[in-house]
Amino acid sequence: MKSLQELRDRVNKGIYADIDNLYSMTDICRSLAFDTETPAIFFIIERILRLIAQDWDDNPTDADEAANLQKNITEPLINLLDALENGGSDSEQLLLANKLVSTFLSCTKP
Repeated sequence: MKSLQELRDRVNKGIYADIDNLYSMTDICRSLAFDTETPAIFFIIERILRLIAQDWDDNPTDADEAANLQKNITEPLINLLDALENGGSDSEQLLLANKLVSTFLSCTKP
């Protein structure tokens, strides 16, 4: 079973560290989603990270643009992982998941 700590370690390594790290994070999230009765948060994180990875695979991203996305998305992702680790309430986790989604959407506007 994959762990939340493994995911945190990979996030701390950096979203833009390398594409393999990003895809590893998606695998961990998918595994965590299958291992819980409440998979929505892990599914959301997995989808966001997979969309980033696929976009960077299909359209090589400028280093500055990638660094900006990493800078903006890391804090809400870490905050959400903290809430998951510390047993935050469902409403707190949902609020933080919404912040992550909003940040992702604002960083990836067409």
